[in-house]
Amino acid sequence: MGFRQRWIAMRDIDADEAVKQLALRRTGEFEESPESPITGAKLASGWYIVVFDQKQSACPDYDLARTGVDVVTCELCETTMTCQSEAWADGSRTWAMSHDPDHGITDLRVDGTPPPHFAALRDELAAKQAAEPKDEVDYFFDLPTRTAGQFVGYQHDRDPLPGERFEVLEFVDPTRMVAVRRKRMAAMVMIAVIGGIIFFIIVSLGVQLARATKLLVHDLQNGTVSGRSTGTLVLAVVILAGTLIGVVRSRVQAARRKRDSTRNR
Repeated sequence: MGFRQRWIAMRDIDADEAVKQLALRRTGEFEESPESPITGAKLASGWYIVVFDQKQSACPDYDLARTGVDVVTCELCETTMTCQSEAWADGSRTWAMSHDPDHGITDLRVDGTPPPHFAALRDELAAKQAAEPKDEVDYFFDLPTRTAGQFVGYQHDRDPLPGERFEVLEFVDPTRMVAVRRKRMAAMVMIAVIGGIIFFIIVSLGVQLARATKLLVHDLQNGTVSGRSTGTLVLAVVILAGTLIGVVRSRVQAARRKRDSTRNR
């Protein structure tokens, strides 16, 4: 299923203070790669990074403006090939970018002023994407992840570096993990229910449309077109079209809300 990960990196801060800022605590257990639900490490670049494996542990919504240090964060999901990253300094967001292939394979939304290495990285990946004939590989997915990763010296899919160790972390309040999981699960269930209802409506209307079409064709062949068959067909088409338009409109509105919330965070 690929990586589903969010990491938060802080500059000029020691491990104890970093985990305190995120309401976490250290366990003294270490591993070469961030495989546990929550891990932390001091990178060779000097940044301290906390990694949430979101297949095992959801990451709370932290107020990164209040950390008092420079922060870079990245969230990625290889299942949907979506990702976003952003940087904070002096309590303000300096840049943010996101990629969602549902808006096109080359989708990239950028706010603020990205770091200097972004331009060369964008040109490199854009050239690779242009050379991909069937868009089977999503190179633009790497733009937010690599822009943030090169900034702090971390990449989610790289091999472990010599001497680098990730410490297993846990929430100070264990109930917080449960609450975050429940909130996310409730949202997923609601999305599934709504999706099921919409699917049922579309399938039902499709069946009615097929029946009305068959009846109308039969009437045309016999030269006995009735107002009932024509009206049923028109009504089914109108309702089906309205439903599809409503679904598309809701997706557009959801995308806009997501974009606006990302800009205003």
